[in-house]
Amino acid sequence: PGNSIEGVISPDGKTLYSTNYYGYQVQALDTRTFQIRWSQRVGKFPKMMSLSKDGRALYVTSWESGTASRLDARTGKILATSKRLGRHPRGVSLTPDGKTLYVAITGGRHVVALDAQTMREAHRIRTSYLPRHTAMSRDGKRLYVTCIRQSLLQVIDLRRRRVIKTVHVDRGPRTLALSADERFAYVAAYAGHALTVVDLRTWKKRRIPLDIIKGSGVAVRPDDRFIYVTGWCTKDLWVIERLKPGQSPTAGGRPPKRRRRPVRDPRHAHRLDCPRPGKR
Repeated sequence: PGNSIEGVISPDGKTLYSTNYYGYQVQALDTRTFQIRWSQRVGKFPKMMSLSKDGRALYVTSWESGTASRLDARTGKILATSKRLGRHPRGVSLTPDGKTLYVAITGGRHVVALDAQTMREAHRIRTSYLPRHTAMSRDGKRLYVTCIRQSLLQVIDLRRRRVIKTVHVDRGPRTLALSADERFAYVAAYAGHALTVVDLRTWKKRRIPLDIIKGSGVAVRPDDRFIYVTGWCTKDLWVIERLKPGQSPTAGGRPPKRRRRPVRDPRHAHRLDCPRPGKR
């Protein structure tokens, strides 16, 4: 019982870890047979996860409990749990050396740094209001954070422990993903129903409107060729192709037969319920 809302895959690709939101569990699934290897009850409404480089430690935030936990990825055993960090911890990123875990407190305006072994709080970094999703640079020097209230992408210098760059993106930024070469940041717009692409060298941005309702999820293929976007209220997957010099577009998928024109009340653009389709 419950529903799976987030997932991460093991380095060897053999195990998929999933948060069972209403079941208060983290589950490990065999990617070949899709059989559940283990289930572990954690805090209320588990959300995001992060996996250590060696695949041994799995970290999860619990939305309602306000905590973060470290699990043995092989057995599911809880090894450590933080004290209550604040209202609605969500986004979570682990430094490349595996020593520090950063957790975005979506109900506040901080990112909390935890000792990744003991799960004790080390310090806090102030952000704009409602930080949601995080992404770590490969060198572990920068943390990228989406902030919902003012529709921002913020860049944190982790050594200096402060925000060093703020970029306005499309309304209601949700999931954030970095390109493999870390040239671009891709941000799904929940209220803007689009994808914002931010050049991390020049800080120029481009809005790509999508025929999608409440852009929510973003993933990037390891070779940087394709960016995948999902909508909270749409049952399809949108694919954006990034073309480098000398590359030609690949054959596209099937576009929808007709454009969606959902009836949206701008006063409730951030609500989770899905609007009814309007007249076409």
